[in-house]
Amino acid sequence: MYAHLREQYNITPEEVPYRLNTVTTVLQNVFGVIGTKTIEKAVARRLFQNYQVDFVDTLGNDLSGYIELCKKRLAANLTKEQRTKSRYRDF
Repeated sequence: MYAHLREQYNITPEEVPYRLNTVTTVLQNVFGVIGTKTIEKAVARRLFQNYQVDFVDTLGNDLSGYIELCKKRLAANLTKEQRTKSRYRDF
């Protein structure tokens, strides 16, 4: 896949996160809409797992949507941790 992205679209593996729309289009051309959704969901699951965030399968979400959801959950988790830590500072 990376070879195809590089040869046909001049996208290196490092550029993939910055060119998700193009990558999604390529995936749809190669695997179709249903195949692309399956791949995006698998990538999203791995992303959530890497950041230790619970994955929630949301209908209609694409990879960009899952990334945004992961960011929000990470921010919420950080906020919770900060609140917890600030409670214990007083002791």
